Formats: sequence, C-alpha cells, structure tokens
Amino acid sequence: MNKVLDKAKAGLIGIAMLAQLAVPALAADAPPPIIGEVVARIVTIIQYLGGLFAMVTLAYAGILWMQAGHDPMNKDKAKGMVEKAIIGTVLLIIGPALATWIFQGFLPS
Repeated sequence: MNKVLDKAKAGLIGIAMLAQLAVPALAADAPPPIIGEVVARIVTIIQYLGGLFAMVTLAYAGILWMQAGHDPMNKDKAKGMVEKAIIGTVLLIIGPALATWIFQGFLPS
C-alpha cells in the first residue's frame, strides 16, 4: 500500500510541476522563464504539497493515537508519525533558506 501511495504522490508532484512550468510557456507574449524563477516555483510547489502531506499525517497520527487506548505499540507508532511530520515540516521551511545560504558562498554573484 505504501508503494502505491508513494507512486501517487510522485505522480501528483510531477503533474503539478509540469502544470506550473507549462502555463507561462503557453502565453505567446510572455518571455521565457528564468532558471531561478522555475526553481522557485518548484520549491514552492514542493513546500505546499509537503505541508499538505504533513497536515494529513498529523491528523491520521492523532486519530491513531486516540484509538490506541492502552496499546503501547499503536501509541508509539502514532508518536513516531507526529515526530517525523514535525521534522519534515521544519525541513520544508528551513531547507530552501539553508540551501540558499550555503550556495551563495560557492556561486558567483
């Protein structure tokens, strides 16, 4: 089941990225997008989809945690899901800024 969900997520991300990149290309008067703009769009799409996925994961983990009752195995599973969703969200927020900060020292102005 996880492989199917992973393939579906990858497909949705790919479709969303192509749609974002294709819209300016369809306009006859629009100049071609600059590489930086394209990368910024891709990063934004990934951040939105990652945030949506984190919200769904947190909701599912909360439901799992409430239904766990006295079963410590399900509580630990839900707790792990919450931790991973929060770590992923922090990385989604900090990642682009950190990458920009690192590569500014290596790339010419």
